[in-house]
Amino acid sequence: MKNIITFLFLMFLPVFALAQTEKLDAIFEKYQEAEGVTSIKIAKPMFRLLNNINIDDSDMDKIKPLISKMNGLKILIMEKPETAENPTAAQLAAINEASKVKNEILAAVKNLKYDELMTLNSKDNKIKFLAADTSSNLLNNMLLTISSEDENILMMLDGQISMDDVSNLINDVQKEDKAPKTPEKPKK
Repeated sequence: MKNIITFLFLMFLPVFALAQTEKLDAIFEKYQEAEGVTSIKIAKPMFRLLNNINIDDSDMDKIKPLISKMNGLKILIMEKPETAENPTAAQLAAINEASKVKNEILAAVKNLKYDELMTLNSKDNKIKFLAADTSSNLLNNMLLTISSEDENILMMLDGQISMDDVSNLINDVQKEDKAPKTPEKPKK
């Protein structure tokens, strides 16, 4: 009986993951052209191009293994409208609309069945990393939300990144930080 339940669970797991991706796509499609929202969409062909570029850059070399596993990146940036001391009716309407859009997006993200990987709270920002499935060694469809006084950002990364890739990237960055710095030669 346990084997049957496990088999059924594993069989329907991709269906649940697909439903989550569709919800994210719906959020992006709904708000990408909303007033006060800047949207950015990077598709898989662009990641392939970035991965094939030969640039002598150690930072680029570190992230290339991750780039090849990405299918897409979508970003929504909701800027908070500037407020005057005595706002006009139009300014108040823009402020209310921006607040409504922000609250709808945050509520939609909250309703997703994503696991929180990390939260960073500081005086000015609240940053959350979430992933669709953290039960295996792969992180699927990662989300990053950044809330600050001036703007709110939602980044949706479509792809599968292994924990080994993340660990290797962190180790490379830590090694670089600990390595003695060589002074730059002055330009002539």
